Order: sequence, then C-alpha cells, then structure tokens
Amino acid sequence: EKPTEEPPSVGVTVDEKKGEITVVGPFTCGGYALDGGTVAAGPLTARVSGHRALVAVTSLDRTDIARSPRLLLWHLTDVHGEGFSWGGTCSGDNCLRTGIGSWGTGKKLLAHVGEAEVALALEQPESYAVYALDTVGNRLVKVGTDVRDGRLVFGTSVRQSFGGCFYYEIARENVK
Repeated sequence: EKPTEEPPSVGVTVDEKKGEITVVGPFTCGGYALDGGTVAAGPLTARVSGHRALVAVTSLDRTDIARSPRLLLWHLTDVHGEGFSWGGTCSGDNCLRTGIGSWGTGKKLLAHVGEAEVALALEQPESYAVYALDTVGNRLVKVGTDVRDGRLVFGTSVRQSFGGCFYYEIARENVK
C-alpha cells in the first residue's frame, strides 16, 4: 500500500484596503493587485502597473519554487469579449459592479494592457532564462533579465510583438 502524501499547506492573505490577495505554497505562489499595487507572495514579488492583474508562479515539477528547473509564470489582466460591459457605476478604474451590462459579441477577446516587474528568489538566479509564451505554450520571445539582490528580475507585458501574452516560462539553462 502506498503511503498517502500530505497536501502542502498554503497560506492565503486578503488585504481589503489595498485590494490585494496573496497565496503562498511550496509549489505555487502569487496574488492579485490593483494598478500600482504589489504582489508579495513568498519568493515572488511583482509590481503591477497599467491595469489590475493576477501574477503567480508555479513549479512544473513539484520542486519548491526556489530550486525548480522549470517554472510557469502567469500575468493575467481582465479579458472580455468585444463589446462586453459591466452593469453598475464606474469612476475611472473603480467600479461598483452590480452585474453584467452586456456580454458583447464574443467574436474577439480583448485583454486590458498591463505590465509587471517581477522579482523571483531562486537558487542561482543567473542560471535562468525567461521566455514569453503564446497561449498554447510555445516559446516566442526571450525576455531580458537581470539579477538584483539574489533575485531574478524581469518585466512582463500583456502586449507583445506577437499579440497578447499571459504566460512566461522560466527555465534553468546555465547551471554553474
């Protein structure tokens, strides 16, 4: 009989005043922040700009994030069908959403443009490369990186030369 594996413990934090939610576990961490906010979730820090977003990272091999050779990061802003609208009242980016005003045509999906500066605490951060992926996981663009204070630092943007981008592969390539 196989021993049962205990599920990893996950911490969830909600800051209603800042409009931020964070989740921290050994294999996945991330959170949601408003435009100008920060996701601070374990080894991941992301400064969100341009539009509110969810930014999260997960290990693709169930190794803790700091040591995983392959990670998937996602940066998700609002995505709606063309012509979609919320019901309720809005002032700038602050809305009292009381329902859906219109589902739109659904012929084209539109994503709000947003950016994030991501800092990820990894063992040997200089050995990692970051790739912007299309929606099926193909590597399309290598993203510039830097190492600051022992963290891999790079920028994400929903708007890329190839179109909308929500996913990034972080791969260890040059182990020293």
